[in-house]
Amino acid sequence: MDAAFLKSLLPTTKHDTEKLKELLSYERDKITPFLDDLVLWLADMNWPVAAPIAAFLVGSGIEAIPAIRTVLKDSEDTFWQYGVLVTIVEKWPPELVKHLENELEKLAAKDTYSAEEVDIVALGILAKKGLSSKDFMLSTYQKKSSWIKALRDDLDEIRGILNEEK
Repeated sequence: MDAAFLKSLLPTTKHDTEKLKELLSYERDKITPFLDDLVLWLADMNWPVAAPIAAFLVGSGIEAIPAIRTVLKDSEDTFWQYGVLVTIVEKWPPELVKHLENELEKLAAKDTYSAEEVDIVALGILAKKGLSSKDFMLSTYQKKSSWIKALRDDLDEIRGILNEEK
């Protein structure tokens, strides 16, 4: 199959499910050159094209690692990272996830808060897949736990102030 023709089947809008369906009907090795293009459509897992692409990437195995690594390593979009983690990486076997261990550790060790809790999801994947050192896992867990406890203490203080105002 001609690469230009296959490239023409890449989604151009979040609703291009028919073109995508045709693209995904071709042999996996013919689609592999376009994995970086496809992973862009996972920026919002609510888009109609996202779920079939995620399912395809789950089955793509080692070939999908570079595209997934780009999202986890180079993007600051935690919504995109979260979607990739829960729809693809969590579904892979440990021997495949092992290729992303460094990226997962960096995400897990982040001290910044995100509504998607990418750090906690990454730490959970490392734990469930039996990856990373026990020392790293425990120290990261302890840092996160103390941060959450401090946050809880702050919230309890606010609750106390609000109760006094009644």
